[in-house]
Amino acid sequence: MENILEDHVSNETLRNIENEFYKKQNENSVDDRKKFDYAWCLTKSKYKTDIKKGIVLLEELCASGSPEGLRAYLFCLALANTKCGEYTRANECIKKFLQVEPENRQALELQYLIRKKMAQGLKGAALAGTAA
Repeated sequence: MENILEDHVSNETLRNIENEFYKKQNENSVDDRKKFDYAWCLTKSKYKTDIKKGIVLLEELCASGSPEGLRAYLFCLALANTKCGEYTRANECIKKFLQVEPENRQALELQYLIRKKMAQGLKGAALAGTAA
C-alpha cells in the first residue's frame, strides 16, 4: 500500500488533463468523470499544493457528485489526505468507505497504514514532550 502513496503522475500528464478540464469548464461541460479524472491526477502529483487542489475537488464530488462514484471519491480522499499528513481526515474517509464495503482489502490496508502513521505521530509527539 505504501507504493501507491509514492506513485506520481508526470507533470506533462497532469498539465494535459488540467488543460482538458479547464477547456471543458470554459464550455460549461464538466461532468463528474472529468472532474474526478483531474482530481485523481492532482492527488498523484509530487506537489502538496496540487494534492490539496485535488482534495477540494474530491470533497465537492462527495457532496454533489454521483452516488455511484462515492466509494472512489472517498478512497482517493483517504489517499490524498494521507499523502498530506492529514491522518485524522484520511481515517474519517476510509471509515466511511469501509461502511459501504467492509471487506475491501485495499481499503483495509490503507486504514492500517493510516493508523500506523497516526501512532508514529503520537510517539514522536510524546518523545518531543519528554525531551522538552
